[in-house]
Amino acid sequence: VFGVGQVMRRYAEERLGDEMSVLINREVIEHAASLDLAFFEQKENHDILTRASRYPGRGYLRFVASIYASITSIIQFFSLLGVMLWIQPLVTLVLAGVTVPFLIFRWRMAKVRFLLHRTKTTRRRQARYYSNLMTQKGAVPITKVFGLAPLLAERFSETMRELVDVNRYLLRRMALGRALLAIGYSLAFLLAAGTVVAQTLAGSLALGSLVTYLAAAIRFRGSSTGMVSEVTGFLQRVLFVRDLNEFLETRPSIHDGEGVVLPEMRGEIELCGVSFRYPGSERPVVEDLDLHIHAGETVAIVGPNGAGKTTLVKLIARLYEVDKGSVRIDGHDVRSLAVRPFHDRISYVGQGPVRFEATLEENIAFGDWQRLMGQTDEVREVAEQAGLTRLVDSTPDGLKTLLGRRFGDHDLSGGQWQLLALGRALARDAAILILDEPTSNLDARTEYETFKSFSERSKGRTTLLVSHRFSTVRMADRIFVVDEGRIVEEGTHDTLVAQGGVYASLYAAHRMRFDDE
Repeated sequence: VFGVGQVMRRYAEERLGDEMSVLINREVIEHAASLDLAFFEQKENHDILTRASRYPGRGYLRFVASIYASITSIIQFFSLLGVMLWIQPLVTLVLAGVTVPFLIFRWRMAKVRFLLHRTKTTRRRQARYYSNLMTQKGAVPITKVFGLAPLLAERFSETMRELVDVNRYLLRRMALGRALLAIGYSLAFLLAAGTVVAQTLAGSLALGSLVTYLAAAIRFRGSSTGMVSEVTGFLQRVLFVRDLNEFLETRPSIHDGEGVVLPEMRGEIELCGVSFRYPGSERPVVEDLDLHIHAGETVAIVGPNGAGKTTLVKLIARLYEVDKGSVRIDGHDVRSLAVRPFHDRISYVGQGPVRFEATLEENIAFGDWQRLMGQTDEVREVAEQAGLTRLVDSTPDGLKTLLGRRFGDHDLSGGQWQLLALGRALARDAAILILDEPTSNLDARTEYETFKSFSERSKGRTTLLVSHRFSTVRMADRIFVVDEGRIVEEGTHDTLVAQGGVYASLYAAHRMRFDDE
């Protein structure tokens, strides 16, 4: 019966561990998804996320199990202690006193290990980063061509050696401390045993009491060691559970809670005195910026590298919260709008589009997954409207082709991934389209034709285009020139060229480059 009980207990623990892993890991990733973009701009937050996502389910199960094990060990410890105190109080107090420094030592070691665990999180992330550079598809060509593998492997080894040296130091101290305490406990046990034997020989202690005391003392030694291990293990797991709680208690600055839900979004955008700087940076990326875009208008945003163009469109999409001023959509401060309904009415294509390792159909359907997932005919219609028919036909299984080399056998070129991202953007019935360098991997002619076709299919929607390609930019209704975080020029292509300002100099450099080619 006992054996069957052990098997069932083990089965229950494994099943519970699996369920808790699923539950808590999902809670971690859902909470990560709820955090705003600014959270991921700070390296200390990446440390918090790494610690929280390190085996959270089974770690939490071990924490819960350690509560039960600690209570059991404490009850057993004090039960034996009570029996021994009843028979021989003074000697027992000496024997029990050895447990106190053992407990203190183990607890201090647990705290040291926890603190080192926290302080070395960045180094562990660096080791994983060096490893990924040598194993991830996107980085492999560079590491091979430049022969970086030996250098990266050496940095990986140095980082791991540092972590191993820390563990060796802790293990050495723990081994020494345990050895000294074991010697001390053995001497105390011999003293206690010798004392009760001497009292029995002298006739002051009954033989039955001697046998009971020695049997209890032998079990007490194992019980005290077990209790110290279980209690310090529990206290250590309390510290590690704090890592999980620290992350789950992190709150986004942009809350997806109550707010105004616009019954219909026209897409008028107005920025009034907007300023923003990244966390930890003293220099603002966008400063005292004013901008007004009419509903249904197509505007281009151009400027030198680092001028703040991408940050500007992310502020409009409310991926960041402005530090000063306001972003207004259809006359409403974007901070007063409910986040999820607002994001449901915009589409966004960022620099270097996300390559979803999923089917071609799913890659398009992700643009409006609640409506399109599993609706092959509707997805095919979206693909046709977005001009993706040639792309679909070029794949082995059409819309059912699994894209990417991690799980499938067919990959796309950089330009094809960008075209797919544009199709995904069109899949959503969005009032505002934000396109940040969406066709940088396409040649100039293909980009021009793609955006011309895209413009026709997005009529009536407010479109913001960030691009360095002037053949595309000049098709916009208006062009805004950003420099050092401010709008410095505004107008059509012809008027801006005639002004001879920043836009004109960028255009001249662009033409010179293509003339040289």
